[in-house]
Amino acid sequence: MNATEDVTASQAYASWAAEAPVSGDKAAMTAAKSAFIDVIACMIPGAREISARTLRKASSGWGEGPCTVVGETKMQSAPLAALANGTAAHALDFDDNFDPAKA
Repeated sequence: MNATEDVTASQAYASWAAEAPVSGDKAAMTAAKSAFIDVIACMIPGAREISARTLRKASSGWGEGPCTVVGETKMQSAPLAALANGTAAHALDFDDNFDPAKA
């Protein structure tokens, strides 16, 4: 991509992420890989949960777009796909990394 091209926000972010230098911090890379695996591992079965299915059903008439929604064959707009996939990703996530606030 060059500076004169019209790019979407997603393309710009993807380019930035792909060009970012790999950290020499092995612990940071391990944590990032673990977090990525965690969100995908939660999203796939979470797509079958009632919250994710209800959201997809309620939004089924909102039109189509270019983005994948886990658990669906129909493509959706970016905002709807983000909402649907985020709902699926959190449906079965028990946030094992949460540190309670200290009073």
